[in-house]
Amino acid sequence: MKIINPLYDSAFKYLMDNEQIAKMVLSIILDTKVLQLQSKPEETPINANMLIETEKIVNVTPVKMARYDFKAIIQPENGEEQTVLIELQKYNQPDPILRFRQYLASNYLKEDTFIDSNGKEQVRSLPIITIYILGFNLDGFETQAIKVLNQPFDLIKNKILDVKNDFVNLLTHPSIILQAAYKGKNYGTRLEKFLNLFHQKLRGENSDYIIELEKDEKFDGDLKEIVEYLSQALLNEKLLRQLKLEESFNKSVINLKNDLEEERRQKELALAKEKEKSIKLALKMLKYGETIEEVMQETGLTREEIEKIKKKM
Repeated sequence: MKIINPLYDSAFKYLMDNEQIAKMVLSIILDTKVLQLQSKPEETPINANMLIETEKIVNVTPVKMARYDFKAIIQPENGEEQTVLIELQKYNQPDPILRFRQYLASNYLKEDTFIDSNGKEQVRSLPIITIYILGFNLDGFETQAIKVLNQPFDLIKNKILDVKNDFVNLLTHPSIILQAAYKGKNYGTRLEKFLNLFHQKLRGENSDYIIELEKDEKFDGDLKEIVEYLSQALLNEKLLRQLKLEESFNKSVINLKNDLEEERRQKELALAKEKEKSIKLALKMLKYGETIEEVMQETGLTREEIEKIKKKM
């Protein structure tokens, strides 16, 4: 079966814009039943204001990472319903830490309004759960999914504290980090099967915004619905054009990055050769009795560099 690749921002937006599908996705990631999404996600998908000439971008406005806010009612294993703010960010390039921190800071300021038992309107902060879907791998983490908990710990008695307290819960937050590009041993979990949808597997094609699932991969329940929904997108011509545009942009960014890296490498080689010539000239001048000042003027080397050359003579 062929599906659109959710690693692409446009495809992921298509996935998360469907409230029912979004509930399934978040339930799988959190391993917790998501009962209700109370607000539509805020997203900043890839910008489509681009001019392309023969697969080359000639003008583009800044592109932002895809990010979503959900106010959700979840039901953990203990059965107690809880209203939380779920912050989901997806980024395909390394070093997005500053952007993640800036966005998280804005969410800590958000509040929720509710009616108390006396019928009065009250305002409170919501617990935050952050989800980061990465299109690259973090050093040292050989797994597709990492969970970081905000569990209080008694440093004196050296034990975990089973205590609920707003001061702790609202100033710290659990995080889930998903390495969508990581490929390792499969253990058959629902989360693994979901993340495997991000892998680029289409053979014999120039594009990877359409991928082909392994024939022996079995899906059921929510995962089956998610896969079928991603497959239905192949009939959406507007979305396919957006995906092609995004792919062209990604390739142009990679080509530009490679060109800049090659330019930097060539400059470093040229500087190294120039330095080598200066050192040889300095050595020759010193052998002929020229002063350090004269060598400095002729070669552009510093006094310290020339003195080091002189010591080696």
